[in-house]
Amino acid sequence: MTELFELSYSNDEEFRRFLIHKVQQRLSGTRVMPVDEIQEIRASILFVMDHAEKGNSVVERFNNGKELLTAKLQYTFVLYQQLASDYKNFEIESIKDTLDEIGGFFKSYNLDYSATVSGAGLIDYQLANPVNDLQYQGIDFIQQYLTRLSSENKFIDFIPPSQVREILQVYTQRLGFDYRKDINNLYQLIFDQWIAKKIARSSTLSLLLTEPEAQFVYSIIQQRSIPAELTQFLVEHPYHQKTFQRFVQRVLSLDEPASIKNVLLLEESLQYELTLISAMPANDFTRMLETVETLKNQQDQVHFLLEKITSPYDLLDFLEQELVSRECCLQLLKEVSFELGLGLLLLVNQYQ
Repeated sequence: MTELFELSYSNDEEFRRFLIHKVQQRLSGTRVMPVDEIQEIRASILFVMDHAEKGNSVVERFNNGKELLTAKLQYTFVLYQQLASDYKNFEIESIKDTLDEIGGFFKSYNLDYSATVSGAGLIDYQLANPVNDLQYQGIDFIQQYLTRLSSENKFIDFIPPSQVREILQVYTQRLGFDYRKDINNLYQLIFDQWIAKKIARSSTLSLLLTEPEAQFVYSIIQQRSIPAELTQFLVEHPYHQKTFQRFVQRVLSLDEPASIKNVLLLEESLQYELTLISAMPANDFTRMLETVETLKNQQDQVHFLLEKITSPYDLLDFLEQELVSRECCLQLLKEVSFELGLGLLLLVNQYQ
């Protein structure tokens, strides 16, 4: 929109008179002003006019735009105050420094002469989903930054502090960084762990994953088979959906399941080796199929199959038979053990 006003007003006599008026106000008795400062005032005027919703003349549009931006400035300052008082920074220095810098922005921001200035270059704490400082300027940039930071803070606030500190401690130990000085984004780190635990359908008493859980997550993402309830959560929270998409892209870029440890933090534990149980003899498999056909109740079918099937090879073979209803197969897959489900996914990945 700013470009449109440049075309309409940059060579217009009314705009030039208004610009000269603003420059003279800014001079405050001096006779010299650097060219770049004049250009900044010009850009500021265009920025304010771009936010106007009514008015025909330059003055009318500037005044209306300034009124609307003043309201946005006030709203954003309230958001800043809430974050400054509520944000759990876990002693991360860049968060504190960034909030201090933004506090300075509100003290110095001027809609008459420097409305496009945001101080984006002074913001040290990076968001999981950064604000494009070419697309957003001035108070628009700060509002976007604080709104996104607020979304991140609300998510972190949802996680027990003890779990966050556990992750930060492991992060420091594994990577050799002092998280208080070196972490790029706290929310991204915690969100990745949380979402992985949800995909694995495992206990969330800790956000650290076991190696089998992490490899299970790798397989699920490779299969694009995200649980329905998790998909619904992401649809309802667009910011988290963007973060999840970044997480998925990092997982998809991995060469092998073992590389998932480069994306997620895992528990320190004894070596865990998943051994795939061999398929049952063909005669036993045939008798199992015959017995299943005699069971008319879906719950009875599922219970019987859970007792008989211990090998992912048999589970895959059974699912390919299409002997029972789709609903029965889905219920069976929900109730199989974690190891059996993981084995099935690894087999499917291997055959593709």
